Amino acid sequence: MAFHGNNAEQQEDIWEVLQGQCNQCKQHVEVRPRDDKVIAHWGAMLLQLAVITDDIPAKKELLQQSREKLQRAIDINPNCETPDKQLCLFELANAFYMTYIFEADDGKAEKLLQKCSTLCQKGRKKDPKNTAILKQIKDAPQQRADCLRAAERFQGKTKEEQAAERLIMGQEQCERYDALLQASKLAGEPEDANVLKQYGSQLLELSILAEKDDVEGARDSVVKAMHLLKKSSELEKDQQTLTVLALATNAVAMVTENGSVAHGLLGEARTAFQEAIAMEGNAEALGRMKLQLADMYKTNATWREHHPFQAHHMPNDPIPRELEALAAAAAANATQSGGSPAAPASSGQSSAKQGAKKVEKKEKKEKKAVDAGGKTGTKASPGKEEAKAVGSAKPLGAKGVAAENVVVSGNEGASV
Repeated sequence: MAFHGNNAEQQEDIWEVLQGQCNQCKQHVEVRPRDDKVIAHWGAMLLQLAVITDDIPAKKELLQQSREKLQRAIDINPNCETPDKQLCLFELANAFYMTYIFEADDGKAEKLLQKCSTLCQKGRKKDPKNTAILKQIKDAPQQRADCLRAAERFQGKTKEEQAAERLIMGQEQCERYDALLQASKLAGEPEDANVLKQYGSQLLELSILAEKDDVEGARDSVVKAMHLLKKSSELEKDQQTLTVLALATNAVAMVTENGSVAHGLLGEARTAFQEAIAMEGNAEALGRMKLQLADMYKTNATWREHHPFQAHHMPNDPIPRELEALAAAAAANATQSGGSPAAPASSGQSSAKQGAKKVEKKEKKEKKAVDAGGKTGTKASPGKEEAKAVGSAKPLGAKGVAAENVVVSGNEGASV
């Protein structure tokens, strides 16, 4: 039984939604060329498209377009922000960072990283609390080396061969993390929370890659991932660890045959995500995370569909009134705006004219994009995670689409 969502299909849906938003921004800016908010939104969406594409030339072109739009927004308003309330200075730093990651020329790469660092320092003058980004830059050379090495391994291979190569790379990474833990144990040193987190996250990714051809192996990987992430969270409370722990625990619950045990695991997953929510300081991101928590309460019903003979052991857990009200309000807002609440205010009219069926389809895709790519308590950051693959390097401190920006989805059981 599949216990992860359809990642490929979800990526396609996200791509379509983001492209639609870019087109809406373009139309809006043609009429209002100095609307810094919409231009910033456009640049942020282009950056997210760059994150999720595996085509390196296309990625570089999207990054260039993103940098141009974000710089244009800053020129109009130095204090402009992206839709998730991040200063455009930091978002532009993200774009320069990703460009750096995929630049093969060392001299050009160094200049790109310097530009990124300068933008971060300017941003910190306006937002002194944003201290994590500069720390993450310290690990930039390692992530760039990993991505360039991956690019070499993928060069000339078909999609199927690249998928197989990605699986091998994930296994190699897991072996390295395991060796680090064994070395610490032999030296009598305490376990490193960060290594446990990286190992658990990589195993979770490995389970997604292996699920199609090796369900049992994928199941073993996700169970081990859950235990490693739990250990990490016990040693050091970290928002990203708790969020990924929630995903792993939810996935384990979905393949657990015993209804009572699975019910307990679903509760643990929600608890972990609630702890991650408690660490979120951004009001808008907090609202999105609460909506995702509300969605997690649907997983009980999904589990019963997959385990009908144990259904009587999986009761529904009452959704808190606050979350229920938020979900109802969000659904009403999406309906009123033609299913595209993140787009510019003037852009919903054309969608509404295309008929109820198309609006409904768009709403579902918009929700998938929010679930997979919205802020969920994690900040995709090069210092915290290895690149999943050549096409998936994460922007610096970004709040957009990335493999590690995960949410537990009641409709899919668990999705990334």
